[in-house]
Amino acid sequence: MNTKELMQIALDLVGMKEIPADSAIHVEGEGIKRLLFAIDVSSAELLFARMNGYHCVVGHHPRGLAQASYYAILERQTELLEDLGVPQEEAKEATRALRESIFLSSHRANWEDTLLLAKVMEMPYLNIHNPLDELGRRLLERRIKEREKSNWKLKDLISALLEFPEIQKAPNPPVVAMGSPDAPTGRVAVFHGTGTNGGYGAAKALFRNGYNTVLYIHIDYQDLEKLRKEFPEKNLVISGHIASDMIGINPYLEELKRRGIEVLKLSDL
Repeated sequence: MNTKELMQIALDLVGMKEIPADSAIHVEGEGIKRLLFAIDVSSAELLFARMNGYHCVVGHHPRGLAQASYYAILERQTELLEDLGVPQEEAKEATRALRESIFLSSHRANWEDTLLLAKVMEMPYLNIHNPLDELGRRLLERRIKEREKSNWKLKDLISALLEFPEIQKAPNPPVVAMGSPDAPTGRVAVFHGTGTNGGYGAAKALFRNGYNTVLYIHIDYQDLEKLRKEFPEKNLVISGHIASDMIGINPYLEELKRRGIEVLKLSDL
């Protein structure tokens, strides 16, 4: 197998036609039979792979050129809000501050180090971010819809999340960040697969457009405090970052194994 095929398998899982801005084949390679997977790839993972006979390194979070252009994937936040029923202009405004913040931060990041080492070592290397997060979002959304009932409460939503082995094994379990366990869920929006969490802006737009509960995989404290003050009657559930990422990653790695690739997975979830 080669690096293009590794990327294409991920794209095919969610029906994507092009490699999104936060994913990339950094160093191409062929004849891949053994690969190392890590959520975050650094020099250590590249060196370990080379020293132990692995033919390729696959990471999740953006590195290299995918890190430099990562801000572009945040357009997906606007698109997802529109898909969830938020009017177009409101969706654009809800995500503007976060998009601009990450665009500016991209100018101060050192995105070359891992990429250049992989090139010098001639170690095939790619990172796959949004396709696998989108797969995770769909699986989370599907599970919630399968379990949802008319009298559903937040504690029932938590129980549904805990059916995922990745979330069940995580050291930081899902948490009700706004609301109480016995509060009715009402309409639930799963907001994941958009580069990062939607923060204050996306949750505010969803709350204003008929959603009682928002599911994020993580959130900053400052954003949470603003939402608590402005929407005391609404609910927000945090499922956990790495566990939720692995919900989309694990099916991909299992597909690679099914095709005869040996995978060393540096995540216990």
